[in-house]
Amino acid sequence: MLNVRSPEIQQDEGVTVELFASFLSGFGRKVYRVAEGKVFQIPAGRAHAHGNIDLLYPVSGEIWVAYTDAKGQVCKQRLEPGKAYTIPPNVPHQVEIRGGILETLFPTTVYTKTIPMRYLEGGFF
Repeated sequence: MLNVRSPEIQQDEGVTVELFASFLSGFGRKVYRVAEGKVFQIPAGRAHAHGNIDLLYPVSGEIWVAYTDAKGQVCKQRLEPGKAYTIPPNVPHQVEIRGGILETLFPTTVYTKTIPMRYLEGGFF
């Protein structure tokens, strides 16, 4: 017998987010689908940091992550589809999707807000 679940769908103009708050043991999953020509930032307009890892799996499109290095410098990197990327805990970062699909996995403690989230004043893009 198969267990079938449907994701929670969040939609805005040109952006669809599929959310499984509990996907695997201790992890949630989000799939961001951003229409061609649309730009979507996570989070919008500002960078953030939290005490757990982020796992990013770009599927298609132009996807960028901006983060601060050990010296506090902002670095920007384009993510290659088909590769897996990990953002370490407590590293300020922001993701930008310029049309495409990004899959993310995150500890469910983020979704249940038991891990503090720190937002920075401005964005990196």
